Amino acid sequence: MQKFNHLSPEQRYQIEILIKAGTKQVEIAMLIGVHKSTASRELKRNTGKRGPHAKAYSAKIAMDRTKERHRLK
Repeated sequence: MQKFNHLSPEQRYQIEILIKAGTKQVEIAMLIGVHKSTASRELKRNTGKRGPHAKAYSAKIAMDRTKERHRLK
């Protein structure tokens, strides 16, 4: 059975910085040490769809959304 780890706050802040720098998802995954699908899923789940954060990734918002999803389980 495979053990899964959650992204750390440091990894989420790294993603935010790298996205703002224009780094591709595959490169981000390699730099933070996760599989490319993990980086893709993180960006898909936590990138704003509407409002003031539309099409922007914020590490703080990502952590808040993750906590809320886990609370609702």
